[in-house]
Amino acid sequence: MPYFARLDGYWARKNWFDVINFDINAPHSMQDWLDASLKVSDASKQRWGYGNSVNRGGDGETNVRDAVFGAGGRFTDASGTNVVFNSPETIAGYDWLKDVYTNSKWAPALPPGVAAWTDPSNNQAFLAGTVGYTRNGGTVFAQAQTDAPEIAKDTFFVLVPTSPVGKKQAVAAPAGASLYLFAGAKNPDAAKQVIQHLLSKEILKKIWATTPGYPTPGYKWGWDEPEIVNSPNNVSKQFQKMVYGETLFTWMPGPEPKLWIDAVGDAVVLTDTMAAILGGQATKDAVADGQKKIEAIRDKYGGK
Repeated sequence: MPYFARLDGYWARKNWFDVINFDINAPHSMQDWLDASLKVSDASKQRWGYGNSVNRGGDGETNVRDAVFGAGGRFTDASGTNVVFNSPETIAGYDWLKDVYTNSKWAPALPPGVAAWTDPSNNQAFLAGTVGYTRNGGTVFAQAQTDAPEIAKDTFFVLVPTSPVGKKQAVAAPAGASLYLFAGAKNPDAAKQVIQHLLSKEILKKIWATTPGYPTPGYKWGWDEPEIVNSPNNVSKQFQKMVYGETLFTWMPGPEPKLWIDAVGDAVVLTDTMAAILGGQATKDAVADGQKKIEAIRDKYGGK
Protein backbone atom coordinates (compact mmCIF):
# COMPACT_ATOMS: atom_id res chain seq x y z
CA MET A 1 0.00 0.00 0.00
CA PRO A 2 1.42 3.44 -0.89
CA TYR A 3 2.38 5.33 2.28
CA PHE A 4 3.73 8.65 1.09
CA ALA A 5 5.54 10.09 -1.91
CA ARG A 6 8.88 11.74 -1.22
CA LEU A 7 10.51 14.70 -2.88
CA ASP A 8 13.32 13.74 -5.19
CA GLY A 9 14.67 15.82 -8.01
CA TYR A 10 16.51 19.05 -8.71
CA TRP A 11 17.25 21.88 -6.29
CA ALA A 12 18.59 25.36 -6.91
CA ARG A 13 19.78 28.37 -4.93
CA LYS A 14 17.38 31.03 -6.17
CA ASN A 15 19.47 34.06 -5.20
CA TRP A 16 22.46 32.76 -7.15
CA PHE A 17 20.50 32.48 -10.38
CA ASP A 18 18.48 35.66 -9.85
CA VAL A 19 21.71 37.60 -10.29
CA ILE A 20 21.94 36.46 -13.93
CA ASN A 21 18.16 36.73 -14.49
CA PHE A 22 17.77 32.98 -14.90
CA ASP A 23 14.22 31.91 -14.01
CA ILE A 24 14.63 28.73 -12.00
CA ASN A 25 10.88 28.01 -12.16
CA ALA A 26 10.75 27.88 -15.96
CA PRO A 27 11.31 24.71 -18.03
CA HIS A 28 14.96 24.27 -18.98
CA SER A 29 17.26 21.71 -20.55
CA MET A 30 20.31 20.26 -18.83
CA GLN A 31 22.43 22.43 -21.12
CA ASP A 32 20.51 25.53 -20.00
CA TRP A 33 21.31 24.71 -16.37
CA LEU A 34 24.94 24.00 -17.19
CA ASP A 35 25.30 27.32 -19.01
CA ALA A 36 23.67 29.18 -16.14
CA SER A 37 25.74 27.28 -13.57
CA LEU A 38 28.92 28.40 -15.30
CA LYS A 39 27.81 32.03 -15.07
CA VAL A 40 27.08 31.90 -11.31
CA SER A 41 30.26 30.03 -10.41
CA ASP A 42 33.03 31.91 -8.61
CA ALA A 43 35.85 29.92 -7.03
CA SER A 44 37.00 32.97 -5.04
CA LYS A 45 33.63 32.87 -3.24
CA GLN A 46 33.64 29.05 -2.93
CA ARG A 47 30.71 28.87 -5.31
CA TRP A 48 30.29 26.23 -8.00
CA GLY A 49 27.05 26.10 -9.91
CA TYR A 50 26.82 22.56 -11.23
CA GLY A 51 26.87 20.23 -8.23
CA ASN A 52 26.18 16.93 -9.96
CA SER A 53 28.45 13.89 -9.96
CA VAL A 54 28.44 10.84 -12.23
CA ASN A 55 30.43 8.70 -9.82
CA ARG A 56 29.15 5.37 -8.50
CA GLY A 57 26.26 5.84 -6.10
CA GLY A 58 22.60 6.72 -6.03
CA ASP A 59 23.06 10.35 -7.06
CA GLY A 60 25.53 9.47 -9.79
CA GLU A 61 23.28 6.75 -11.23
CA THR A 62 20.40 9.17 -11.35
CA ASN A 63 22.42 11.92 -12.99
CA VAL A 64 23.59 9.55 -15.73
CA ARG A 65 20.13 8.07 -16.13
CA ASP A 66 18.49 11.47 -16.59
CA ALA A 67 20.87 12.45 -19.39
CA VAL A 68 20.86 9.06 -21.13
CA PHE A 69 17.15 8.28 -20.75
CA GLY A 70 16.27 11.88 -21.53
CA ALA A 71 18.14 11.49 -24.80
CA GLY A 72 16.03 8.42 -25.56
CA GLY A 73 18.31 5.65 -24.33
CA ARG A 74 16.51 2.68 -22.76
CA PHE A 75 17.21 -0.66 -21.15
CA THR A 76 14.40 -2.45 -22.97
CA ASP A 77 11.90 -2.07 -25.77
CA ALA A 78 8.12 -2.36 -25.45
CA SER A 79 8.38 -6.12 -24.93
CA GLY A 80 10.08 -5.64 -21.58
CA THR A 81 12.54 -8.36 -22.54
CA ASN A 82 14.80 -7.22 -25.37
CA VAL A 83 17.80 -5.11 -24.32
CA VAL A 84 18.18 -1.99 -26.48
CA PHE A 85 20.78 -0.07 -24.48
CA ASN A 86 23.26 0.10 -27.37
CA SER A 87 21.59 2.82 -29.43
CA PRO A 88 22.45 6.19 -31.00
CA GLU A 89 20.35 7.89 -28.32
CA THR A 90 22.28 6.26 -25.48
CA ILE A 91 25.57 7.22 -27.12
CA ALA A 92 24.39 10.82 -27.59
CA GLY A 93 23.51 11.08 -23.89
CA TYR A 94 26.88 9.76 -22.82
CA ASP A 95 28.73 12.01 -25.26
CA TRP A 96 27.03 15.03 -23.73
CA LEU A 97 28.00 13.91 -20.24
CA LYS A 98 31.55 13.27 -21.39
CA ASP A 99 31.79 16.85 -22.62
CA VAL A 100 30.52 18.18 -19.29
CA TYR A 101 33.21 16.42 -17.27
CA THR A 102 36.16 16.59 -19.68
CA ASN A 103 35.81 19.88 -21.55
CA SER A 104 37.85 22.59 -19.81
CA LYS A 105 35.10 25.08 -20.67
CA TRP A 106 32.87 23.64 -17.97
CA ALA A 107 35.53 23.02 -15.31
CA PRO A 108 34.88 26.35 -13.49
CA ALA A 109 31.26 25.26 -12.91
CA LEU A 110 32.19 21.92 -11.33
CA PRO A 111 33.00 21.64 -7.60
CA PRO A 112 36.51 20.38 -6.78
CA GLY A 113 36.58 16.59 -6.51
CA VAL A 114 33.10 16.16 -8.01
CA ALA A 115 34.29 13.17 -10.04
CA ALA A 116 34.86 11.24 -6.81
CA TRP A 117 31.73 12.35 -4.96
CA THR A 118 29.67 9.81 -3.07
CA ASP A 119 26.07 10.38 -2.01
CA PRO A 120 27.11 12.04 1.30
CA SER A 121 29.55 14.31 -0.58
CA ASN A 122 26.68 15.79 -2.56
CA ASN A 123 24.73 16.62 0.59
CA GLN A 124 27.76 18.02 2.40
CA ALA A 125 28.64 20.33 -0.48
CA PHE A 126 25.11 21.67 -0.73
CA LEU A 127 24.74 22.17 3.01
CA ALA A 128 28.08 23.96 3.06
CA GLY A 129 26.67 26.50 0.63
CA THR A 130 29.17 25.75 -2.12
CA VAL A 131 26.74 24.33 -4.70
CA GLY A 132 24.04 26.20 -6.59
CA TYR A 133 22.25 23.44 -8.48
CA THR A 134 22.06 19.74 -7.75
CA ARG A 135 19.93 16.63 -7.99
CA ASN A 136 19.11 15.02 -4.67
CA GLY A 137 16.39 13.55 -2.51
CA GLY A 138 14.27 15.80 -0.32
CA THR A 139 16.49 14.80 2.58
CA VAL A 140 19.02 17.48 1.64
CA PHE A 141 16.31 20.13 1.89
CA ALA A 142 14.92 18.72 5.11
CA GLN A 143 18.38 18.66 6.67
CA ALA A 144 19.08 22.20 5.50
CA GLN A 145 16.06 23.44 7.43
CA THR A 146 17.68 22.38 10.70
CA ASP A 147 21.43 22.54 9.94
CA ALA A 148 21.62 25.42 7.46
CA PRO A 149 18.40 27.48 7.66
CA GLU A 150 19.77 30.38 5.60
CA ILE A 151 20.56 27.99 2.77
CA ALA A 152 17.15 26.33 3.14
CA LYS A 153 15.42 29.70 2.73
CA ASP A 154 17.13 30.10 -0.63
CA THR A 155 16.61 26.50 -1.83
CA PHE A 156 13.82 25.74 -4.29
CA PHE A 157 12.59 22.58 -5.97
CA VAL A 158 12.78 23.03 -9.75
CA LEU A 159 11.36 21.24 -12.75
CA VAL A 160 13.17 18.20 -14.11
CA PRO A 161 15.28 19.42 -17.03
CA THR A 162 15.14 17.87 -20.46
CA SER A 163 18.17 16.20 -21.99
CA PRO A 164 19.81 18.58 -24.48
CA VAL A 165 20.41 15.84 -27.04
CA GLY A 166 18.49 13.02 -28.72
CA LYS A 167 14.80 12.93 -27.91
CA LYS A 168 15.22 15.76 -25.38
CA GLN A 169 12.86 14.27 -22.80
CA ALA A 170 12.60 14.92 -19.08
CA VAL A 171 12.96 11.83 -16.91
CA ALA A 172 10.44 12.17 -14.09
CA ALA A 173 9.87 9.09 -11.94
CA PRO A 174 8.43 9.97 -8.52
CA ALA A 175 9.35 7.58 -5.73
CA GLY A 176 7.99 6.99 -2.26
CA ALA A 177 7.48 4.71 0.71
CA SER A 178 5.04 1.81 0.85
CA LEU A 179 3.62 -0.49 3.49
CA TYR A 180 3.70 -4.25 2.89
CA LEU A 181 1.76 -7.22 4.19
CA PHE A 182 3.90 -10.28 3.63
CA ALA A 183 2.42 -13.48 2.28
CA GLY A 184 2.17 -15.99 5.13
CA ALA A 185 2.19 -13.33 7.85
CA LYS A 186 1.25 -14.93 11.18
CA ASN A 187 -1.01 -12.11 12.30
CA PRO A 188 -2.40 -10.41 9.18
CA ASP A 189 -5.43 -8.88 10.92
CA ALA A 190 -3.25 -6.99 13.39
CA ALA A 191 -0.96 -5.91 10.55
CA LYS A 192 -3.92 -4.54 8.63
CA GLN A 193 -5.00 -2.56 11.68
CA VAL A 194 -1.54 -1.03 11.98
CA ILE A 195 -1.55 -0.14 8.29
CA GLN A 196 -4.99 1.45 8.56
CA HIS A 197 -3.78 3.48 11.53
CA LEU A 198 -0.66 4.67 9.68
CA LEU A 199 -2.77 5.65 6.67
CA SER A 200 -5.26 7.64 8.74
CA LYS A 201 -5.51 11.33 7.91
CA GLU A 202 -4.38 12.28 11.39
CA ILE A 203 -1.14 10.31 11.16
CA LEU A 204 -0.37 11.34 7.58
CA LYS A 205 -0.77 15.02 8.43
CA LYS A 206 1.66 14.57 11.33
CA ILE A 207 4.19 12.93 9.03
CA TRP A 208 4.00 15.81 6.55
CA ALA A 209 4.29 18.36 9.34
CA THR A 210 7.23 16.66 11.04
CA THR A 211 9.53 16.89 8.00
CA PRO A 212 8.09 19.63 5.80
CA GLY A 213 9.28 19.53 2.24
CA TYR A 214 10.12 15.81 2.19
CA PRO A 215 7.08 13.47 2.54
CA THR A 216 4.03 14.29 0.42
CA PRO A 217 0.68 12.55 -0.22
CA GLY A 218 0.75 9.07 -1.69
CA TYR A 219 -2.87 9.50 -2.78
CA LYS A 220 -4.97 12.19 -4.45
CA TRP A 221 -6.15 13.33 -1.05
CA GLY A 222 -3.89 15.64 0.91
CA TRP A 223 -2.41 18.00 -1.64
CA ASP A 224 -4.64 20.83 -0.48
CA GLU A 225 -4.03 20.25 3.22
CA PRO A 226 -2.23 23.09 5.07
CA GLU A 227 0.83 20.93 5.80
CA ILE A 228 1.40 20.59 2.05
CA VAL A 229 0.17 23.97 0.82
CA ASN A 230 2.31 25.78 3.39
CA SER A 231 5.48 23.76 2.83
CA PRO A 232 8.68 25.87 2.83
CA ASN A 233 9.32 27.58 -0.53
CA ASN A 234 6.25 25.81 -1.91
CA VAL A 235 8.40 22.75 -2.64
CA SER A 236 5.64 20.18 -2.00
CA LYS A 237 3.20 21.84 -4.38
CA GLN A 238 5.97 22.12 -6.97
CA PHE A 239 6.59 18.40 -6.56
CA GLN A 240 2.90 17.78 -7.23
CA LYS A 241 3.51 18.90 -10.83
CA MET A 242 5.98 16.05 -11.23
CA VAL A 243 3.74 13.48 -9.55
CA TYR A 244 0.83 14.20 -11.88
CA GLY A 245 2.89 15.05 -14.94
CA GLU A 246 4.39 12.76 -17.55
CA THR A 247 6.44 10.01 -15.92
CA LEU A 248 9.22 7.88 -17.32
CA PHE A 249 10.46 4.95 -15.26
CA THR A 250 13.53 2.83 -16.00
CA TRP A 251 11.41 -0.20 -16.98
CA MET A 252 9.55 1.77 -19.65
CA PRO A 253 8.52 1.39 -22.44
CA GLY A 254 8.03 -2.15 -21.16
CA PRO A 255 4.54 -2.98 -19.87
CA GLU A 256 5.50 -3.43 -16.21
CA PRO A 257 8.38 -3.22 -13.70
CA LYS A 258 10.94 -5.99 -13.98
CA LEU A 259 13.27 -7.56 -11.44
CA TRP A 260 16.09 -7.69 -13.96
CA ILE A 261 15.82 -3.97 -14.65
CA ASP A 262 15.98 -3.24 -10.94
CA ALA A 263 19.07 -5.43 -10.83
CA VAL A 264 20.68 -3.34 -13.57
CA GLY A 265 20.40 -0.36 -11.26
CA ASP A 266 21.90 -2.30 -8.36
CA ALA A 267 24.79 -3.31 -10.61
CA VAL A 268 25.51 0.40 -11.35
CA VAL A 269 25.88 -0.30 -15.06
CA LEU A 270 25.09 3.32 -15.93
CA THR A 271 27.87 4.84 -13.84
CA ASP A 272 30.34 2.07 -14.68
CA THR A 273 29.78 2.83 -18.35
CA MET A 274 30.36 6.51 -17.61
CA ALA A 275 33.56 5.68 -15.72
CA ALA A 276 34.85 3.70 -18.69
CA ILE A 277 34.20 6.66 -20.99
CA LEU A 278 35.90 9.13 -18.66
CA GLY A 279 38.75 6.65 -18.42
CA GLY A 280 39.37 6.94 -22.14
CA GLN A 281 37.25 4.21 -23.73
CA ALA A 282 35.33 5.25 -26.83
CA THR A 283 31.69 5.96 -26.03
CA LYS A 284 30.36 3.49 -28.57
CA ASP A 285 32.56 0.71 -27.14
CA ALA A 286 31.64 1.48 -23.54
CA VAL A 287 27.95 1.44 -24.42
CA ALA A 288 28.37 -1.85 -26.30
CA ASP A 289 29.99 -3.32 -23.18
CA GLY A 290 27.10 -1.97 -21.12
CA GLN A 291 24.67 -3.73 -23.44
CA LYS A 292 26.43 -7.05 -22.81
CA LYS A 293 26.35 -6.53 -19.02
CA ILE A 294 22.63 -5.76 -19.11
CA GLU A 295 21.91 -8.79 -21.29
CA ALA A 296 23.75 -11.00 -18.79
CA ILE A 297 21.65 -9.60 -15.94
CA ARG A 298 18.44 -10.13 -17.92
CA ASP A 299 19.44 -13.74 -18.62
CA LYS A 300 20.33 -14.34 -14.97
CA TYR A 301 16.80 -13.33 -13.96
CA GLY A 302 15.17 -15.14 -16.87
CA GLY A 303 13.72 -11.89 -18.15
CA LYS A 304 11.47 -11.56 -15.11
